[in-house]
Amino acid sequence: MQPRALLVAALLVLLASARAQEADKAFLLGFMEGYMEQAQKALSSVKDLPVTQKASVWMEEGFNSLKDYWSTLTSPLSNFWPLAPGAAPSTTPAPAV
Repeated sequence: MQPRALLVAALLVLLASARAQEADKAFLLGFMEGYMEQAQKALSSVKDLPVTQKASVWMEEGFNSLKDYWSTLTSPLSNFWPLAPGAAPSTTPAPAV
């Protein structure tokens, strides 16, 4: 086979391969969009269930309870470290000296 014919054949194979990959990407993109639409519908229907709403309230109450416990624990401990005059309380620790 002549080098020129071999080069043309290789270019045709690469072109066909590139087109096949574009078609695969388009198919995959369409498939993923359909999957995402189904997932969105499923999540929105689950969000409206009474069990989900009760779980949400339960989690919120649990976090509020944890915050209250943390405040109860840190409030007496913060009295051990007086603030400098005019300083506001901070949640970040002071750098070690």
